[in-house]
Amino acid sequence: MKRRGEKEPSADDVFGCGGSDRVGKVRKAARVTTMETARLRLRAMTRDDAETLSRIFLDPVAMRHYPSLIDHAGTGAWVDRTLANSERDGFGFWIVEHLADGAFLGPCGLIPQRLGDVVEPEVACLLVREHWGHGYATEAAHACRDWGFCHLGCRASFR
Repeated sequence: MKRRGEKEPSADDVFGCGGSDRVGKVRKAARVTTMETARLRLRAMTRDDAETLSRIFLDPVAMRHYPSLIDHAGTGAWVDRTLANSERDGFGFWIVEHLADGAFLGPCGLIPQRLGDVVEPEVACLLVREHWGHGYATEAAHACRDWGFCHLGCRASFR
């Protein structure tokens, strides 16, 4: 979580602008709008996803590790920030859908995450609770991780 007054970490912050021998300089990738796995479609997030994302952000069980629930207005603001960060960095969240029936599962993607004084890449995934326990989060997270390695040229070890 960023501290008050800190700017959002960028892709360059995450993937190597500090001279670490553990990470490489990222290339800004052309935004991929769709990826598919064996069971999932990951598509670009749009402003229209805010209403559906509220199903997750208003669920106290799904949000138990977050500071608070996010109401409809807050979800719209979150989507706006997320889309702006994706435009700036060349990566971000996709919306995960079930390939067979198009069911909305939730967001998953790569985000810069500040851990103390260090910024690390994070694969983040948050699914609608009814879709938990089927391996969808793992499958989507692996697709996002692999996309980061292939399209961003990063060598960071995702923890």
